[in-house]
Amino acid sequence: DTVKVGEVSELYRIRLLDATGAPMLANEDIAFRLSLEGSAGLELFGVESESEGQLNALSAGRVQIPRGQADAYFRLTQQRSGVKQLTATQVQGVTQLQVQAKSIVFVAGDITSLNLSRGDSQSGMANRAAEEPLEVVVADTYGNPIQGLNIIWELVEQPLQATGSGFLVNQPTTATTTVSRTDSTGKAQVRFRYGDVAGPYTVLATSQLNPELGSVVFVLEALPDEFAIEGNYPNPFMGQTTIPIQVPVTSQVTIEVFDITGGRVRTLLNGETVEQGRHLIGFDARDLASDVYVIRMVARGADGQSYRGSISVTLINR
Repeated sequence: DTVKVGEVSELYRIRLLDATGAPMLANEDIAFRLSLEGSAGLELFGVESESEGQLNALSAGRVQIPRGQADAYFRLTQQRSGVKQLTATQVQGVTQLQVQAKSIVFVAGDITSLNLSRGDSQSGMANRAAEEPLEVVVADTYGNPIQGLNIIWELVEQPLQATGSGFLVNQPTTATTTVSRTDSTGKAQVRFRYGDVAGPYTVLATSQLNPELGSVVFVLEALPDEFAIEGNYPNPFMGQTTIPIQVPVTSQVTIEVFDITGGRVRTLLNGETVEQGRHLIGFDARDLASDVYVIRMVARGADGQSYRGSISVTLINR
């Protein structure tokens, strides 16, 4: 039998049978105590006859076959999914009867939650797979896992110019969208690979069948594995621009701006301590003449490695 958790079951019956398997009438009042293995929130209701009638809550799960009758009828409801064994233990009557247990399959109820399980807020080296999988869990009103539900995964945001990022669908090939299915524990997961540019990567997980549940947001941070000064944006620029830099270890960093004659016109960082990561450096050039400028970065890491790099930028001021 199959019953949906939280709903009242169809009618169940305890029937007295003789040695040949034919129904027999009780020669005394006989009572049983019903129990359901591994249940939660179990409620049992007595029913007057097979044609039903009013549901009456059974005290302590006790159901009775009165003298002169062969059957007792009841219904039940509970909140935990899975296969459960319904047993009846005789608690009244001189004649000792053998009672067979019954297996009932309880299926999960309506999907009500899509939640983060693990994998958010982790960081790892750029151009490599994240150490921990991204994982969500889906459940019904009573916390029962939902199996076989498709979860859509989307990479929705990443650093500019990043390539190679996405979900490891068929290693080493990556995809920016994929689908995975929840298992028997209600969990679905994917493996993610950071792109070749350090910075934040944002992933959304959404139920394909129940988009109204919203999305789980994962924010991951790719850390640089080498020094770099990236191309500024915008470029050409008017007035102000932004220069991304990558620092693989805590470092002392100097960033200077030179004109085409080699003269220094601005110092953006002067031997300042910069933590590991990708950083955005602002350059306000509203007081400078339109021209091509060179921005040079010099860094020395706490581990002794050093770096020197530069980019050319074009300023157009009116």
